[in-house]
Amino acid sequence: MLARILLTLLFISFPVLAGASLETCIRSCLDDVTPTTPTTPTVPTTPTGAKVFPDQIIFEASSNVATGAYAGKALILFPASWNGKILSVGLNGETGFRDEYKGQPVFRYTKEGSAYPRPLKIVITATDGQVYTATSGAVSPVAPTGKHTESVGTSGWANNNRDHFRISKSGASYGKNIILEFSNGMKYTVPDGSVRKEWADGTLWKPKSDNDPNKAVVLGPRNYHITVLTVRY
Repeated sequence: MLARILLTLLFISFPVLAGASLETCIRSCLDDVTPTTPTTPTVPTTPTGAKVFPDQIIFEASSNVATGAYAGKALILFPASWNGKILSVGLNGETGFRDEYKGQPVFRYTKEGSAYPRPLKIVITATDGQVYTATSGAVSPVAPTGKHTESVGTSGWANNNRDHFRISKSGASYGKNIILEFSNGMKYTVPDGSVRKEWADGTLWKPKSDNDPNKAVVLGPRNYHITVLTVRY
């Protein structure tokens, strides 16, 4: 199963859609591994400034089924009902490679999802010539303050719907002012690596894992499925 990250889309603009056949609605969602079934889309009456729509575009930071230059790289996945209706999809100025996954249109890109600065700008060109532009609401991660980085994938999904990330050293070994940067753009600072730190959304830094006191563990925010954590120290 692909590790899916649903774009939270806060702004969208497109031309007048009288008689347009392409479903033009994009749902504003939280990140989740189980997206809801797309509903029948409706065209908004005001083409500028609309914010929440009943259909979905899915942004995945890292594909585990692509090959060659697109293996492990970002993709944008559309509902099967959009098949044959999309000519091209741009992501921050890069035009995606057209592919298909289980009957769904897929556009693949050359970098891992976290390498694309936020906000993400998606430009969809339909086969009928209509152009739709959507912009995500997340901001770009701040440049790291430390000289070292360590990236790990999630090792499980449990404990109040949180991803677990097991890192290579004990918390104290990472020093102070550690940056936790998740692959969906969420970012946290740990003031002291030797001290347990928990945030209101459930994100947790544990200096010592219950299973191995020589390794720290990070729990991601509740109800967000996130594939990769980068620790900057």
